[in-house]
Amino acid sequence: MNLVRKTWAALRPDMAPAGRRVTAGGFHAYFKRAVAPGLRWEVSLFTMSGIFVDKEWGLIAHISMYDRDLSDRVCQTFGRDVTRTPFNAFAVQSANELLRGKAISSGMPEFFFKTPDTAVDRQLSAYSRQVDRIWRFAGGQDREAFRKLAIWSMKNAEAVGTSLTDPYMICAAWAYGEPALAKLRLAEYEARWKRKIRDQPAYRSLPNFWPNLLDELDRLREMMGMPPKDPVTLGMHDLARS
Repeated sequence: MNLVRKTWAALRPDMAPAGRRVTAGGFHAYFKRAVAPGLRWEVSLFTMSGIFVDKEWGLIAHISMYDRDLSDRVCQTFGRDVTRTPFNAFAVQSANELLRGKAISSGMPEFFFKTPDTAVDRQLSAYSRQVDRIWRFAGGQDREAFRKLAIWSMKNAEAVGTSLTDPYMICAAWAYGEPALAKLRLAEYEARWKRKIRDQPAYRSLPNFWPNLLDELDRLREMMGMPPKDPVTLGMHDLARS
């Protein structure tokens, strides 16, 4: 991991170290760059090991996007602190392949522990070039480019390996002037909860689960001028609204 951090720092003097984290699956290193007041993006480098890879370890890079005004709005609307949470994150390799019109790979570069450092250096250099290519597509490093990349990646969420849609991304799509996208992501979010409720009955007995979920959905719908969610459509007929 030290090799990964030091090599990336040398490749990207435009980015500042933003911390590191150890998880069950591997190690994360974070680097950040500000675009405008309140806007920043980060690259996270994740080294995965164990059952997640065929060789001994793999290396994947993600871009995460942060908007302070948006996070403040979400905090006020939902009472949820998301100041340290990105509203969007996607895989650098997948986004690059989509931009180049190539088949999108679901895998990642993998290595053995005895792999020469030069091979890891080459992969990190490739990721750095891909990051540059992504931002060239967006038009540079300013507020408009940030917005363009955010919208593009949210519209292509599945292709670029974006995490599952959540209320934060839905709010981002709405705030960035994409109401159709926001409604599409809301419909996906509601459908996902419907499947969870159907497949995992334990959700039905969790304290305050239903009031909290319905309140969250109602706030999202109110933001978009939509009527409240009918619990029946989520599979809870005993909570039908009169």
